[in-house]
Amino acid sequence: LHLVDHDRVEAHNAQRQAFSTRDVGRFKAQVVAERLVRQFPIEVSVSLASYDHRRDAPGGLRERERPRLALLIGCVDNPNARRELARTLEPASYERPHPWWIDLGNSAASGQLYLGNTLRVEALRGAFDPETRTCRALPAPSLQAPELIEAPTAPLPAAADQDCAEAQIAGDQEPFVNRAIAALALTTVARLCQCRLTWRATFFDLDAGTLHYIHADPHDIARLMGVRTDGVSRRRR
Repeated sequence: LHLVDHDRVEAHNAQRQAFSTRDVGRFKAQVVAERLVRQFPIEVSVSLASYDHRRDAPGGLRERERPRLALLIGCVDNPNARRELARTLEPASYERPHPWWIDLGNSAASGQLYLGNTLRVEALRGAFDPETRTCRALPAPSLQAPELIEAPTAPLPAAADQDCAEAQIAGDQEPFVNRAIAALALTTVARLCQCRLTWRATFFDLDAGTLHYIHADPHDIARLMGVRTDGVSRRRR
């Protein structure tokens, strides 16, 4: 597990997030990594800088070796950061299979999650297998929602130097919106690992009390990418 975050814990984080006052001043990634190592028998590495796909998403050690990155989870709030995440799926970065990318985002009281693993239309050819009812490829979040990398996200935090915890204290953000999107992400990861996931995107609105899913469907993906349905679905034998 590799954690990437250049932020440090501040006093207001201890009030609204899963940090204590003794963590103040330390890097968030280090604090979380130490907790994980104490609780689970896993190896955890950290990067205390902004995400860089060349440094933080290495490919296989040897030619034709399976890439060491299987799942990329992004929790960023600006198009520049998402563009860097998207570069992880560029053809030059990986041979098949590409890692899955889950992109999370939220505004004051709502949020969305997208799942995908390719930037290329040709990689979607035969992605859906009607016999096994499985899907091996979906368009990257940046293809499903181009606005994620083309324009700034919702104006949150309200001030340039205000993070989510400060926005919550100021009343600009619902106190549980981050937990809501995190719970959806955990559910997505669990179902993906269990081969039980059926959706490609999720949306929620705490003001309206709504939760909406977009299922991974070959007709929907073909329409989204402007291709024929038989181009993304394998023929039955």
